[in-house]
Formats: sequence, C-alpha cells, structure tokens
Amino acid sequence: MQDEWSLEEIEIQVIRDVIDAVEVHLRGVERRGAHLRAPRSRLYAAVIHTVIASARLQSFCATLDSAEVLDALLDGPESEDARRVFDRILEGVNQV
Repeated sequence: MQDEWSLEEIEIQVIRDVIDAVEVHLRGVERRGAHLRAPRSRLYAAVIHTVIASARLQSFCATLDSAEVLDALLDGPESEDARRVFDRILEGVNQV
C-alpha cells in the first residue's frame, strides 16, 4: 500500500517510472529511424534532471513525486504531451 511507503521508496519508484518512460520513448524514436547521437545515459540524465528541477519549483513539497512535468512524462508513448516534453528535453541533449 502506497500510504505506507517511505519518501525514499516513493522517489525510487518515480525514478524507475521515469526511466521506463524514457526507454519506451527512445525505442519509439529509434523505430521511426532517428539516430541517437548522445549516449543513452546522457538522455536519461537529462530527463531525470528535468523532473528534479520541476520538483524544486514546488513550494509545498519539493519531492520528485510532486514534479509538475511527471504527468506528461508518464502519460505513455501515445500521448502527444509526453512526446512534446520528451522531444523538448532531448532536442538539445541529442546534439552531441
């Protein structure tokens, strides 16, 4: 039951969910024939950093699960919002 989870467990689950979402998105990008020029680890780090930065903007509870960007990131690969957020984050990072 999530009510019994510690803050650490919640944040670890958020990171796992984000990593899974990034992997789904990157596989979709590759399926469409795009080439990832930056290392995969750099792309993951950029998305996780975006979640951390978004969480820091919350005045009431600066934890990863409060990050405003999470809803869009975790909507799934068919979500236009998710694709837009991932593309924006990865656009500059994938130039390496």
